[in-house]
Amino acid sequence: MSRIPSSLHHTLVPDSDSLYHRLFAHPRMVEGLVREFVPRRLVADLDFSGLQRVNPKFHPNRRSARRREADVIWRLPIREGSDRHLYLLIEFQSDIDAWMAVRTQVYQGLLWQQVIDEQKFQAGALLPPLLLLVLYNGERRWKAATTTRELIVLSPDSPLWFWQPRVHYYLFDMAAFPQGELARRSSLVALLFRLERRHSLEGLQALLNEGGRLA
Repeated sequence: MSRIPSSLHHTLVPDSDSLYHRLFAHPRMVEGLVREFVPRRLVADLDFSGLQRVNPKFHPNRRSARRREADVIWRLPIREGSDRHLYLLIEFQSDIDAWMAVRTQVYQGLLWQQVIDEQKFQAGALLPPLLLLVLYNGERRWKAATTTRELIVLSPDSPLWFWQPRVHYYLFDMAAFPQGELARRSSLVALLFRLERRHSLEGLQALLNEGGRLA
């Protein structure tokens, strides 16, 4: 049985940031990702019928004049009919970034500042909660720190420890999910995770046919 070389596989199943940006511009994909792969205790109260895209107006990388188009931001109510919202940030990675936790802190701070400015928050107002998701589709397992605390050269016993930033992101390492578990899930997001694996030509065609039925 012929198999698809790694280089050809990524041609047939593109892993560029722009592809993921387009996929997760659809509410159905975002809802599927969160409902299926984020622990239920974190998202049980979210009202996905109220999903709204947020246009990021900040430039995380000051060395570049262009906005980071890889980032997708959604806003959704916490509980149906509520005026409280969660901001969901989705970042796409094809390479391991040792400083992802630091970037997470920057993105969240910039987004909060955007919310403060746009909604004209006054002193005493409370900020909306944030959840940043990182979708990684590289072949090597993700080894980078998922919280800023892991990157600080300081003992937790230090009196300074309490004052250090503590920012987390939720990681989806696509290739780390057991293939059998993904195969049991009949969803477009699970299919996307499966497509990121190396497949025979026959196996790839079967997955594409399955995707046609789910679409």
